[in-house]
Amino acid sequence: MRKFFLIFTILISFFSNPKIEANELIGFVDLDYIYINSLAGNILNDQLNSLQKKNDTEIKSLKEKLQSYEKDLLNQKNVLSEDEYNKRVIIIKKELEKFNQLISEKNNDFQKIQNEAQSKFSNEIRIILQEYASNNDIGIILNKKTILIGNNSLDLTNIILEKFNNQVKTF
Repeated sequence: MRKFFLIFTILISFFSNPKIEANELIGFVDLDYIYINSLAGNILNDQLNSLQKKNDTEIKSLKEKLQSYEKDLLNQKNVLSEDEYNKRVIIIKKELEKFNQLISEKNNDFQKIQNEAQSKFSNEIRIILQEYASNNDIGIILNKKTILIGNNSLDLTNIILEKFNNQVKTF
């Protein structure tokens, strides 16, 4: 009985909502396109790519160093005493653990920076979209990714991109 009452209440409140109108204007925006093609988005992408390349170079260098050390140890296996060999194996394992931890830290730091940038982008674009919707009496602006078919006259991407470029120079 409670479920019936709950469903009934939800349906009544949904259909009796005075704010729902069928003639409200709708638009859609391709947020990925704006992110990729905006001036601030290009600067941000360049910074992120540069950081990623720096991290990759550092990791590659350390990996080559570890591989070289491991190869040298294998070449000396027959020359070294068993104790000395085992000590060096332990050292390599510790270095490998440090290396894996470094990779994890670099990836986490990069992900954190990337998430912060996406959050800043979302906040800036949200402000611009709210302002545009308010000024042009648009009831709903949707992300183009979620639309199956839409009339091109409802696409606001280029207008919003221009406003975004004028208002947001960097993050």
